[in-house]
Amino acid sequence: MKINFKQTTPFLFLMAITASSCTSNSDSEPEPLPDFFNLNIGNEWVYKEYRNSLQDLSTLTFSGKIDSIKVESVVIIDGLAFSKLHHKTVNPSGSLSSSYEYLRVDESGHLVGNNPYMFLIEDPASANELNIIRHPGDDTDYQNTSVRETGTSFSSLYPSADIMVEGNHYTVSPFVLEYTSPEGTIPVINKSVETDYQRQLGLVKKTNAYVASPFLWEDRLVSYHIVN
Repeated sequence: MKINFKQTTPFLFLMAITASSCTSNSDSEPEPLPDFFNLNIGNEWVYKEYRNSLQDLSTLTFSGKIDSIKVESVVIIDGLAFSKLHHKTVNPSGSLSSSYEYLRVDESGHLVGNNPYMFLIEDPASANELNIIRHPGDDTDYQNTSVRETGTSFSSLYPSADIMVEGNHYTVSPFVLEYTSPEGTIPVINKSVETDYQRQLGLVKKTNAYVASPFLWEDRLVSYHIVN
């Protein structure tokens, strides 16, 4: 397998009563929410990348990178169905690159797939490496702690939030990973990154950071086309 390294209302109750009849639907079940994730073939998203710099660490500016993504097909890997997403990327240098991402919704309703920092250039032979949780969907109880020699990471789903991205309003479910450097590290490093998904729409914004440097970058949604 080849890997391409280039590559987050108010409730209204209404009762109507007439002289001849009384009708109530208070016992009826509420309309179920649509599935959190939509990986239908034909879905498309376009993202711009924003980065900070040594000259101004507090400001993120457009890097020149634009990533256009389309759900191209469904592939079966080890008996599991994955949506195959084709990335066509304009890099800051102006060069073009092509890579693929593999995603599915598992039995817990979590979005899982390949490492988001290691997109592929051909179908993987095994599903073993396609089980990284990208977002827990509606699983508000999801929490995960990972303790390693390199530090401790804790990930969880935050309450929904309203955000503005590229001049557009979204209501997202923030999936946040918080990192703390190993005990005894001087200075202690605390960082967090966030992945924002909106129900049925997909990824709206993703914040990324390096553990041991001040650099960070964001992928921001600029346009999309969703197939229902």
